[in-house]
Amino acid sequence: MACNQWITVTLLVFCACLLLLEEIIAAKISCIKCSSANDTNCARAKLEPNECAQEDDQCFFRIFNDNLIRGCYADLNAIEQASCDSNGGMCVKCQQSGCNNAYWPRCHTCVENADVGCEDEQSDSSKASFCSVFKSDNYCFASLNNDIVSRGCGSDYPDCLTNRPTCQMCYNDGCNSLSKTGLTESKCQKCYSLEDDCIYGNSSSIIANCSRLGDPCFTTIRDGKIQRGCLDFSDNVMLCSDPTDATCVACQGANCNANPWLRCHQCRVTDADKTCNEEKADQSKATFCRNHQVNDRCYSRTVDGVFERGCQSDLGVSANACDNLDEKKCQLCAEPGCNKYKNSAEQFMINLTVLLLGVIAALFMETF
Repeated sequence: MACNQWITVTLLVFCACLLLLEEIIAAKISCIKCSSANDTNCARAKLEPNECAQEDDQCFFRIFNDNLIRGCYADLNAIEQASCDSNGGMCVKCQQSGCNNAYWPRCHTCVENADVGCEDEQSDSSKASFCSVFKSDNYCFASLNNDIVSRGCGSDYPDCLTNRPTCQMCYNDGCNSLSKTGLTESKCQKCYSLEDDCIYGNSSSIIANCSRLGDPCFTTIRDGKIQRGCLDFSDNVMLCSDPTDATCVACQGANCNANPWLRCHQCRVTDADKTCNEEKADQSKATFCRNHQVNDRCYSRTVDGVFERGCQSDLGVSANACDNLDEKKCQLCAEPGCNKYKNSAEQFMINLTVLLLGVIAALFMETF
């Protein structure tokens, strides 16, 4: 009897394992599906992946008719599938959900004397073309050799990696657009600290030369400190590459990264911690906002009965922290650490409680 029970249990476990294995094998992959021809978010893959119809599918992204297309591999015909490779090329395939999210650069491509206007600023980014092949470390370049300007994709001109003084490298669509006269040595604020010079970007002592022609400058927050410098490709390959990412700000021009980055007191009252209600007199305790935004504000507000402090920019690009809140429940200010005052609503409740206790005590004394 015991032997039969053991066999039964073993068979049940075995069947359960088979069912689980079947589910794993039959699981459908999810891929980003879009075309840059009709979706501006496709180039940067700012989209959620969708489940593919076929089991055991893969994802792909490729260039077709100068458009970037992302989707499920099974949706391609046999000829298109044959052009896809896992290691790069004109069509790339991959096997994990959402894996077809890599950035594929669009660059201006021309050579001075051979292409009219190549030496001028390339102001129309829509004329930039996708690089002919995909490489995970690809980039746009503009070189100045023997007084001749050349523009294109790094995969076509690897010399840029070693020839720093004569070559601009960048990682945004159409970023290799500087005119011939603009392809000069850059100067940027360069520091990484919590010192005032670095925080406010107002000291000539932190201006430094960049290593490449036309290097952009950048400002970001890293490990609670402000960092300013040259957007040198080899050191910061992805830093600030996405113009929609406000956690790092890039700019073009001498010493352009001198703008301050707002600091605010950031906290929220919880059942376990009420200290956010207290006055924040020490400005050094204010922390940098996660995103940079011109005309950013610090806020103190009460939402749904909960008091909090923070940065308006962290609520969204066009958010107003005081929407649908009166001035008693929300205050905005623009100076570093200015949202420091004690929660007036909390103080009101304390005063009211003290008053009520006083009244009760007086009534109690009269009674006896």
